[in-house]
Amino acid sequence: MLENMIAKEEKIGNWLYLPSRKYDAATNMAIDEFLLERVASTKEKFVRFYEFEKPAVILGYSQNYSDFIGNGVDVTRRGTGGRAIWCDDGVLAYSIISHYSTRYLSKEIHKEYATKIASAIEKLGVKNVKVGDSSAIKVNFETIAGHAQKKIANAFIYHGLLAINAWNVDLISSAITLREVKENGFHIREHEFIKQLPYLKKFIDIEKGEVESAILSSITGNNFINHEFGEIELDKIGEFVKKYMSKNWVVKNGHKSKHGHCFFSPNAFDEKVQRVINGGH
Repeated sequence: MLENMIAKEEKIGNWLYLPSRKYDAATNMAIDEFLLERVASTKEKFVRFYEFEKPAVILGYSQNYSDFIGNGVDVTRRGTGGRAIWCDDGVLAYSIISHYSTRYLSKEIHKEYATKIASAIEKLGVKNVKVGDSSAIKVNFETIAGHAQKKIANAFIYHGLLAINAWNVDLISSAITLREVKENGFHIREHEFIKQLPYLKKFIDIEKGEVESAILSSITGNNFINHEFGEIELDKIGEFVKKYMSKNWVVKNGHKSKHGHCFFSPNAFDEKVQRVINGGH
């Protein structure tokens, strides 16, 4: 069982829990940065769940803006690396923001928290859930949840999203440049592969609130206190929102282009291509 892999966590106070709320893309990323900077000085621990007011594309920190096509969806850029993520009502997004006092490697952060999230998914009734090597949680060897992280001083953020419903591939491809490969007479499209990615409701009949509760319990051990932002906090978050709405932040040309959808890594795509070419599936 995955829960047997979970390391015992040092309990330093309660987790502060921010229940799911809908915001625009810039505000969601602003809240993450605000909490990360706060935790660096206060040593608090936050877990938040959130949704998006309208479909949105969140570009990776170094991703080229040219990968964003548009089509009327919201867009911003996050402070963590990786590829573009598609955010709509079909996903549950979450962020874990905590502190550390000793050397804490990125792979250790991923292993600890992805294992807890995977354990929650498994307890909900999904079988063959595995934690990937870098940022993914997989079901039947395909990504169902993807993550990214950032560390500053003595604090880190580990954020990600979990597919609840099937991906709206046609809408995704109208907003993000997806990859295509033409090799040995084959025309292989990432568009088709995304259709095959797993999502929770493919395996179980469940509501987002139930998923949120299961993940919250697994991460915190039910050692949490509900937290709502006050006026002072909201004012500070508003200052970060300006950054995530600014052209200087969003529209920049990074070194990564035509990088596709974050749930389909370049390695996974290449492996799929080779299986098709070699006659596999």
